[in-house]
Amino acid sequence: MTFKRDRSGGEPITYEVYDYWSRDYPEWQGRAPIDRSDADEGYLSDWSDGVPPTGAARSPLVFISAQGATAYCDTFGASLPDPAAAAIGDGLDWEFRRQGDAVVRVNAKGKVKAIEPAQTFDDTGFRCTQPEALEP
Repeated sequence: MTFKRDRSGGEPITYEVYDYWSRDYPEWQGRAPIDRSDADEGYLSDWSDGVPPTGAARSPLVFISAQGATAYCDTFGASLPDPAAAAIGDGLDWEFRRQGDAVVRVNAKGKVKAIEPAQTFDDTGFRCTQPEALEP
């Protein structure tokens, strides 16, 4: 798995990529009983029996919790982008970003909303960015 290493954080994580990753991390699979301190009842709620929605494989993943997005990026030594990174675009209304030790929601116009780590939204995707130290 590779990530673009620019300030925008690269491409949004898709259903297909997250589904593949979650096979190695079953605690985050759609069929797993998620600890409610990590994700609320909305987590992967558009999945059926642990399977992503039909036809959504290459679409940006939504119905993800802030904790789930953070866990995914952490696995690769990456992180959620900073809110100051470029506008979202890519069909997302909102996306998770990091702000210090917290995770926030940011829209394409740069509006920032504080959230609880377990919160899940139907319009929030995410992307990962590598630390600056890993730049070639």
